[in-house]
Amino acid sequence: MFDVAIIGAGINGASLAYKLKTSGKSVVVFEKDSIASGGSGAAGAFIAPKFAKTSELTLLLEKSYLNSLEFYEKKFNKYINLSPLVHIAKNSQESTKILQFKESTSLQICDDNNFSTFLSDKDSTRVCLKHSAVVDAIGVCNEMLKDIEVIYENVDTFSKEDDFYSINSIKAKKLVFTTGGFKNILDEPYFNYRAIFGHRIDIRCSNKLDFIHHKDVSVSCSKDDALVSVGATHDIHFDMFKEEFDYKKSREVLLQKASNSIDLKDVEVVEDFIGIRCGSNDYMPIVGRVVDYEKTIKKYPKLLNGQKVDFDQFEYMEDIYMINGVGGYGFVLAPTLADDLYLNMFENKKLNKNIDLARFVSRYAKRVKNG
Repeated sequence: MFDVAIIGAGINGASLAYKLKTSGKSVVVFEKDSIASGGSGAAGAFIAPKFAKTSELTLLLEKSYLNSLEFYEKKFNKYINLSPLVHIAKNSQESTKILQFKESTSLQICDDNNFSTFLSDKDSTRVCLKHSAVVDAIGVCNEMLKDIEVIYENVDTFSKEDDFYSINSIKAKKLVFTTGGFKNILDEPYFNYRAIFGHRIDIRCSNKLDFIHHKDVSVSCSKDDALVSVGATHDIHFDMFKEEFDYKKSREVLLQKASNSIDLKDVEVVEDFIGIRCGSNDYMPIVGRVVDYEKTIKKYPKLLNGQKVDFDQFEYMEDIYMINGVGGYGFVLAPTLADDLYLNMFENKKLNKNIDLARFVSRYAKRVKNG
């Protein structure tokens, strides 16, 4: 019998499992492939805020960025490469956002003149952040789960028995789905997220980069073995389950986009990583208890007419939770979301309504009413 069973061993599942274990809870993780085999393993795993004017999303990401820098450096120092970050605007709209960010941020901005010799784009608006990092995505997920039982099985069903759930002969009091862009077996109609394909390449080049670079794509600083990561680009139209991926063409696109602003020399592609991220339509992460939509609408039919109902009044699936919708900020958000969900699960602390999964219920009900 486990306190919690987590389905999915990406960065969200691994971070939550680590939080549970270090808080004295027993936890088991189910993974159908290998640890970080999906969007997490294909991620650039850059630790940075969002460069835009102040909003609920930028505030959450700034808090999570600072938290994650401290978390990885303190707990998983072997898997983090600290470095300044140079972010360059790719168009006039983003240029405006960068200027707004520079005016409003309390984060440490530094002079980027030391890095400009590497930049082929020297004219676009840019900002240099003093503190940033890139994480070894697969390495850190494996390290988080090192002393935790991971069962490599696909979860396609579960059953409720008295005060616990039964999954493939394993028993747990609570379930958490961290399946990212892969469809999970709950499939509630109001779930509001989309899968986004990602591709990252690790390369060797003769440059010794001592900063992280963002523009059309992200380019990491050089690692100890001289590898540099480029990516992860994404294509919302590509379906990796139905189409054959053209690695050669995608590599060319990544390297061409990188060359628009940074001069990489003597490039050799070493390895490809592909996967699907999961993003929400309002760009905020998705966290919390899973609402039973049919029971909630039966209890509050006026939701279909736009009646406001407090989240506490909704009907929920007992002890079933989710973390999802982190998009390209998974490694930034995961430690903070794991803390938030732990407090929600075991100390009954309310989640911020802007990230609570329940926010999609009323929105979906309105769409149903309006056809």
